[in-house]
Amino acid sequence: MQPATPFARQKKRRGSDPDSSDGAAADQPNGHGASPSSGEDIPPSILSGLADCQRIDLPGADVLYVPRIFTREESTAFVAQLAALEQWKRPEFKIFGKVHLQGNYSCHFSDGGQLNYRYSGRDNVGQEFPEFLQAIRRRVEAVVRHIDGQRTDAKICPGDGEFQFNYCLANKYEDGNASLGMHSDDERDLFGPIASVSFGATRHFTLAHKRDKSVKRRIDLSDGSLLVMAGDTQRNYKHGVPKMKRVTDMRINLTMRCIRPRDSSRASGKKRAKR
Repeated sequence: MQPATPFARQKKRRGSDPDSSDGAAADQPNGHGASPSSGEDIPPSILSGLADCQRIDLPGADVLYVPRIFTREESTAFVAQLAALEQWKRPEFKIFGKVHLQGNYSCHFSDGGQLNYRYSGRDNVGQEFPEFLQAIRRRVEAVVRHIDGQRTDAKICPGDGEFQFNYCLANKYEDGNASLGMHSDDERDLFGPIASVSFGATRHFTLAHKRDKSVKRRIDLSDGSLLVMAGDTQRNYKHGVPKMKRVTDMRINLTMRCIRPRDSSRASGKKRAKR
């Protein structure tokens, strides 16, 4: 892939450790830190590391990558809690009428435990967010808002930026044999950015232009990292997680999304069952 370009660089604080577990937030004016509605500030060690946010050079897309938004201690705790969830299942899908099992495990969460995200011909009503997953969501929202506040071009967040991710699709890859095929998250139910958090093993993430086959990028998503896909990314690109047979450790990925209620999304016509 072509090198990513630095984005919204800020001056790092001397002596800051990006892997520190210090959860106290700095008193930062003008949006430096989470917005008041997020319920959680960004720890100083993580805030200083946001200077390493990269904008991936892709035509017709708005993709950002932050190497770390959770400390190593936080990541270790969260991956253990996520792995212990009882909701993990291997979804079924059909190819030419034959039923197959998806290579990775998945589960779904939503505000109020009622939102439905339909893709691949399936309804996926998200269960209520557990408390620790709400903490992850608050951190992601705070970081996305902070980055958005530094931008001088098109904004990431819809409206005035006071939005909330109300749905989470979680994927668990037991090892490098588990993968996710190329697809676009372009269902009508979705709006706003998609924020993808990774815990555990580093895995390749591929973005490929739908029409220009020469445009393709690979990004290595590491433990505690954040990838944001905004703008026309889903319209112009497919993405996926290829197999890496040498990887023996587990990776858990959380994609935070903004979902419209199903009734309003159906008003415009035929349902989409595409992923």
